Amino acid sequence: MRHCFKKAGLFLLLVLLLTGCDYIVNWPEISWEVYDKETGKPVENAFVIATWWAYWGGTVGGGTTGCMHAEVVRTDANGRYAIPAWKNASDTKWLQDQRAHLYSYAPGYRLSSAGYKQGMASTQDFSLLPGSEKKEARLDELRNSMQAAECFPLRSEGPDADYPEYDYAIKQLVQVWRAIFKEACSLNDASNLRFTQRQEEFSQAILFGFLIDIYGDQYAYENYKNGCDYEWN
Repeated sequence: MRHCFKKAGLFLLLVLLLTGCDYIVNWPEISWEVYDKETGKPVENAFVIATWWAYWGGTVGGGTTGCMHAEVVRTDANGRYAIPAWKNASDTKWLQDQRAHLYSYAPGYRLSSAGYKQGMASTQDFSLLPGSEKKEARLDELRNSMQAAECFPLRSEGPDADYPEYDYAIKQLVQVWRAIFKEACSLNDASNLRFTQRQEEFSQAILFGFLIDIYGDQYAYENYKNGCDYEWN
């Protein structure tokens, strides 16, 4: 009898492992504050971005890493923020190493980042350092900040494709693209009000990503070269 129970226990463990019951599916609200590292004062209206990633393992061969979900919030007058809780309702059978990448960006500041995994305290503060006063160096910092807005959940292909997580992520992250775009375009030379080639190419790259995902290929190709002259909605 004891031998039968042992067999049953091993079978139940195998079923749990194969069905993915031990993978993360519920993420708590993540909150705390954003402040200026030099002054200690809260940073109002800073962006706080969370993107959830996972590794998809396969039965044969390797797997792939991808983003599943994105949320963007702004801080209040006291620098406080709250990223909403999220339940991963997708098929988690082959998902491994799920985690959230957290970022904070505010115009004039460098990007700050952190990581979150299940079991960690659901509070995270961000200390922001002022950005470089040199235009080219600041442009490099803004280019680095774009990593916070790179989340493109998988979606079906074809004319009738519909993937709500992808659409939701794009709508959330567009506000970050737009803010970085506007800051990049504001880095003009005060003496002659002209943009550098790198600055123009960077703004066009951000704009192209926005236009192609919101309005489609044709509109993107027709308008991305407007660069800093493009009027965002």
